Amino acid sequence: MIDRAFIRGRPVEQLKLTFKRGQVVHIDALGVESVRLLAELLAASSGDKDRIAELGLGLNPGVTVLTGDILLDEKINDSVHIAIGTNASYGGQNRSNLHLGLIMLYPSLWLDGTLIRLPG
Repeated sequence: MIDRAFIRGRPVEQLKLTFKRGQVVHIDALGVESVRLLAELLAASSGDKDRIAELGLGLNPGVTVLTGDILLDEKINDSVHIAIGTNASYGGQNRSNLHLGLIMLYPSLWLDGTLIRLPG
């Protein structure tokens, strides 16, 4: 579950995305408005807007709360962030006018069937 994202400046909480082969195939959230906001953003975006762009681990013990600044939020200790959309500036192949970072606080992260434990 994605604890918080900001879509067009509005906070969206408890967002659930289902991916298949790296592409968003289903959106769910606590409120219908949150689903609508993300669906509208994706509809208005172009290219690889719904593809996984990056996956990162937050390891900074000095960052402890969600602030709304994605560059800080994605570094919260014990968090995982995933972004969808472009990753061309990082050397990736996704091309889009969207790059949306999404934060998960204290998640269970499984890679190839192995549980990856984060510090803390």
